[in-house]
Amino acid sequence: YLAERGYPLILVTTPRLGSINHTLLSLEAIRSRNLRLLGLVYIQFESGPAEIIRDSCRVFSRALKEYGFADRIVILPAETDHQEVDWHPFLAPLS
Repeated sequence: YLAERGYPLILVTTPRLGSINHTLLSLEAIRSRNLRLLGLVYIQFESGPAEIIRDSCRVFSRALKEYGFADRIVILPAETDHQEVDWHPFLAPLS
């Protein structure tokens, strides 16, 4: 359906356990189905160790390039449910 319609995708991931594997498998599936990927959004949810975020983004950046996608990763800071977020500045690099 997505390929037929030509809809682009934005893949969303987090620093939670298992997310690297899930993201890499998703990138492989997107490529094998010839879908268009605008980029990756990395949502921090809660503030975690900076080295986990940095290392995860390195892995994702390398995988994006290996699968032939643009190296576009947007990191969204941790926000609480009651805060209203203006998404435009964060998502502008994906357009």
